[in-house]
Amino acid sequence: MVTEVGELIFNPTLKAMIESRLNQPIINAVPLQGGLSNRCWRVDFGSFSAVWRPVAEASEAFAVSRLHEANVLRQLKPQAFSPNVLLLSDEGLLVEWLEGEVYGAQCTLGTIMALQTRIHQCPPPLHALDVHKKAQQYWNAINPDDKSVNLDRLFQRFQQTPLPYAFPLTCCHFDLGYYNVIRCDGQIDAVIDWEYAAAGDPSLDLAMTIQANGYALEEAVTAYCLASGESNTQRWQEAVTEWQPWCDYLAMLWYFAGAHVWQDESYRVQAKRLLNQLL
Repeated sequence: MVTEVGELIFNPTLKAMIESRLNQPIINAVPLQGGLSNRCWRVDFGSFSAVWRPVAEASEAFAVSRLHEANVLRQLKPQAFSPNVLLLSDEGLLVEWLEGEVYGAQCTLGTIMALQTRIHQCPPPLHALDVHKKAQQYWNAINPDDKSVNLDRLFQRFQQTPLPYAFPLTCCHFDLGYYNVIRCDGQIDAVIDWEYAAAGDPSLDLAMTIQANGYALEEAVTAYCLASGESNTQRWQEAVTEWQPWCDYLAMLWYFAGAHVWQDESYRVQAKRLLNQLL
């Protein structure tokens, strides 16, 4: 029996389309906890499970493209540390459910940096992160009531400032927090939630990873350079330091957009904290 779910998110037409495309009946569908920029579903079939990643108001507000996400995952398929694509449609993306456990906060710095290195060694996706464009997309999703004079001035300043690119573009995840790392059955580490992945400066990706996990910059950069065989640790530390305000800037806009999309005051609190930090 299929779990009763939101009509607009997992409706009978969508269910029928998925079953027809996969030639498998859906036996259960439950919403997943977490996932700040979208609300996903675990979908159970007779012999396997999958994750439905919808195209919705939230994914559009956060400038998430399921097509881009699918292209990245297909490109990464030979690497065996990401879920496989099962189905892509106008309504969303269905990917493999990875059996295992989310590491959680006990995920070590070494584990994260080993995965970061593997990701950066993959060929860059065809689409690249344009930080100014991404910021503009977030800005467009923010409630006008939140666009204070200080926020507008900060936005204009960053949008007019050149980006501190330091290295050639690589494959980047751009959300490599411990919450997106799975210890799969068979003791293999894998990464989920590739919706923000794109070609980008690896030092920006590293800066975002440091921010997401609350790492000390020097320790994390040293661990990354050790894992990747980079000898010029000082150059990497300088590059990551240059990107850190941009990470806070994007996160601030993201939280302001989230406050509007989800009507959640906790997002606004985080956004204002970052705004005060950046002023």
